[in-house]
Amino acid sequence: MVLITVDHNSKIPLYRQIREQIIREITAGNLKPGESLPPSRLMAGMLEVNFHTVNRAYECLRDEGLIKLSRGKKYTISSAVRSPKDMEDFETIERAVIAEALAKGLDATDIMQIVKKQLRTQKHVRS
Repeated sequence: MVLITVDHNSKIPLYRQIREQIIREITAGNLKPGESLPPSRLMAGMLEVNFHTVNRAYECLRDEGLIKLSRGKKYTISSAVRSPKDMEDFETIERAVIAEALAKGLDATDIMQIVKKQLRTQKHVRS
């Protein structure tokens, strides 16, 4: 079973925390293509959140192509398939993140250091 936690005091919405942690688990190889995620009500109970919060996280992941809804109404991890749309989506997200970082006073050097650090971290996780 996947280990996910939420910080109820964080400024980051709970559904985003769940979404991001599932993505990390996929990246780390702890969730593999074809594996099922816990039903939203079970996950909600474990995290002490409303099941609609978990549904929202799952729906975001489904819309992003990272999970799929199978016939048995189970969410499973999708196989990784890179598409041109994925690159466009990533660029859109990163454009917003970079704009926010610049607005908060970070410069290009700061942003590049953060990106390089995250890539190193993700590379170690995947190894």
